[in-house]
Amino acid sequence: MPEHNRYRRPTLIALVLASGALLGCERDETTRSAVHLAGQQFAATAAGDPSAFGDQTRETYEEIIRAMQPLAGDADGFAEASAVTLAQARLGLATQAALEAARAETNGMQRARVIRGALSEYLTLAAIAEAASRFDPDADMSDLDRLIDARRADARVYERQKSEMEAQIAELEERIAGLRSRAQEERAKAGTLSLQMAGVSATRAAELAAEVREHTLRADNHELEAIRIEGRVGQLRPTAAEIALNSQKARSQTDQLVQSQRELQARARAAQQDAAEARAAAAETRTRIANLARELAEHRDQTVGPIFDRVHSTLSQSQSALRDARTVTQSSAAVTRAMIHETAGSTWARRAAGHREAAKLYESLHDAGIPGQHQQNARSERQAAEEASRQANEAYRSAAEALRATRARGEAADRIRDAAARLDRLAGIEPEPVPEDQDAWADPDDLGAMDELEALSPEAMSEMTMGEFAAMLPEPVRDMIMQQFEAQMEMLTSIDDPDLLRMMLDELDQQAQMLPAEYAPAFDFVRRRVQDRIDEIESGG
Repeated sequence: MPEHNRYRRPTLIALVLASGALLGCERDETTRSAVHLAGQQFAATAAGDPSAFGDQTRETYEEIIRAMQPLAGDADGFAEASAVTLAQARLGLATQAALEAARAETNGMQRARVIRGALSEYLTLAAIAEAASRFDPDADMSDLDRLIDARRADARVYERQKSEMEAQIAELEERIAGLRSRAQEERAKAGTLSLQMAGVSATRAAELAAEVREHTLRADNHELEAIRIEGRVGQLRPTAAEIALNSQKARSQTDQLVQSQRELQARARAAQQDAAEARAAAAETRTRIANLARELAEHRDQTVGPIFDRVHSTLSQSQSALRDARTVTQSSAAVTRAMIHETAGSTWARRAAGHREAAKLYESLHDAGIPGQHQQNARSERQAAEEASRQANEAYRSAAEALRATRARGEAADRIRDAAARLDRLAGIEPEPVPEDQDAWADPDDLGAMDELEALSPEAMSEMTMGEFAAMLPEPVRDMIMQQFEAQMEMLTSIDDPDLLRMMLDELDQQAQMLPAEYAPAFDFVRRRVQDRIDEIESGG
């Protein structure tokens, strides 16, 4: 299924930074600048192709990690935002490693195709050796006679079809030439009549114009008919070429079959020598296959496996970075955690597919008698495939559970519910239907306050006092948000440039689109205060 092979780059950093901007203003300017810079770096990385700029993208993620590690924690909103940013950067590194693993797995698949081609060659040579050792020309000569007769009959049919097709094309080309000639004659007549129009009366000129149009229309009709027939000829030519090719192939195959008869007669005297040569070639091919199979096993053990292990190790580090994001960035952390698990699921799914293909190849090598521990390798690969599939399903289930831990409402909740259902399907789970009137992603304890906030008009929100607004905020984040709002309001009064304030509004609008539901009223409150400050400045206040 396509979802198994998708790798995601971090895309939620704007949401993390938006939450941090609300909740972390107590930090110094250096901290705020570091997180802001990380957001810019993520944006630049998201705009590019990770496979085209792998080294540069990796360096960007590593730079973000170095910057965020000292800042991550659970001390305040910025510390939690830094923790989620750190997790996102490590997820980005894991995604880069996943792409590298995919390329290594693809290289392994290419090696497997080479081995399969060599195996087919070996089986053919072995069959030839067996046949040569039991060589009896009589039955083969009779078979060749029948094949020669059949190919000669085919050649005669193709020659007849070719002649008929060429005659049909020649007839159509003759019609095309006649039509173009008549079209030229009609245009010549139209041209002659047009020249006569200059020295005649208006009535006669009108008559001549009508005749010109008639001749021109005839010429156009002839041209259109010629074009139509040319299209028909264009359709016939590929068929004619195919028939000619088939005829040539039939003659060539007949010649080859006749030559085979001569060779068969000669080989009747040297069958044992031919059998020996075929056996030698088969033995050489078998040795080559054994070497290729050994190199494939080394590639899977020493290259593919370690890269996949690095992906999962980096994902584990990314997961660990989220342990501090438990309060104000909880929703962002939940979505990030879902992305980590989904990336793990995609990686395990690809790994499982690689193990299954390797198992099939090793089983084919064992069945063909190629020397090596192919039966043991096939068994190991089958077991690894089952374990990888189990890990993939578990990761997809964890991703779905992480999404369901995200607090969202309305349209966002629907999107999250759909995404969780998709992950359940990837994990082999058929999701249970959710009642239409139930919003499973909203916190029932907070709905009253949040509904009351969302019901406020912009004018009412503008007139609301800090105390009134604080009373409507969810209890877990009330003190922290209000502490930072007071600092932001003081900062607003010091800004006298309306253009700068409008830029702030634009940034708020962009960030608000990615916010969890519980922060939307807070953004609306800040936005209204910024707009009030703009109005105050422009009114001369």
